[in-house]
Amino acid sequence: MSIQLAGFAGSNVFKAADAPRYKTGLTICGVCALTGAVIVLVWKALYTWRSKRIVQSEIVTLSHEFPVDNTDEDVDKKV
Repeated sequence: MSIQLAGFAGSNVFKAADAPRYKTGLTICGVCALTGAVIVLVWKALYTWRSKRIVQSEIVTLSHEFPVDNTDEDVDKKV
């Protein structure tokens, strides 16, 4: 479906009056590509940041749920 939109955008962006260089059309396409790249990089940064927060909160949660007691008495009992 979206491939059919390329013809619609192409005929409106690359006008015959701009031939043969199509400076306006290429500028519009370049800006769209750069905007898409910025969006992808921001999304990646947000997902990485969110993932780190989730991992940190799980570590904190696990350390509160299962306290570790490393005393010598526990080691002697297990052996």
